[in-house]
Amino acid sequence: MQIITLTTDLGTQDHFVASLKGDIVSNCPSANIVDISHNVEPFNVSAAAFVLKNAVWHYPQKTVHLVIVNAHDKREKPLLAALHNGQYFVCPDNGVLSLILGTSPEQVVAVDPSAHNGKIHSSIRSEIAIIGAQILLGVDLAEIGTPIRQITEYRFPLPDERLNMLHGAVLHIDAFKNIYVNITKDRFEAVRKERPFTVLFHRDSVSQISLAYCDAREGNPVCTFNSAGFMVIALNKGKAGSLLGIEVDSPILIEFE
Repeated sequence: MQIITLTTDLGTQDHFVASLKGDIVSNCPSANIVDISHNVEPFNVSAAAFVLKNAVWHYPQKTVHLVIVNAHDKREKPLLAALHNGQYFVCPDNGVLSLILGTSPEQVVAVDPSAHNGKIHSSIRSEIAIIGAQILLGVDLAEIGTPIRQITEYRFPLPDERLNMLHGAVLHIDAFKNIYVNITKDRFEAVRKERPFTVLFHRDSVSQISLAYCDAREGNPVCTFNSAGFMVIALNKGKAGSLLGIEVDSPILIEFE
């Protein structure tokens, strides 16, 4: 099965996504297209990376992931095609790839788009679609672009340990207003060392890790870890981000006894 996923800030009310899909199937008719999200906040590279980071490893080997967010930032920069842990990525060189992977990709090439479609005025989304289709068709990365060692690199902020406190921050708030924190389960357990703890956020707190949102009474806060290992703070059948007054970058503290 030839799977290609789309993560974009293009929205769904205009023609952009439809034309993107048309470019893909025109070059690879057998492509199985999966929409991860087209509702990423416009130009928000970090939000796009977080959404795909939480989905990408659920896909089978050789899936191709296209990321089109803030794609018009610097036209003079090449596009990137990369392979990491069996997954392919095509995106602008705007830092999104390093945020998704959290490390340097195993293999990455810089792509001159004009060499692949011959259209001087073609859109970046069309160029990315054509490159993705070529990968689906089995074209090797070395034939698509020029190997490079350095790409634009950003990293999500890491939690800071001070005394008996772990200082974290909100990375993302989803459509249900659940709150995703930059504290992973591995980091939490390493610092916790089986000690009692309290997660402090705005005017509320939680002193246990639950397996599911429904472990708390309706309307009450709950803290868990998602499948990607990130701490999540939610209200059972409520909108935590709105009702608790928490936004992206808001501080989240964990106090250990």
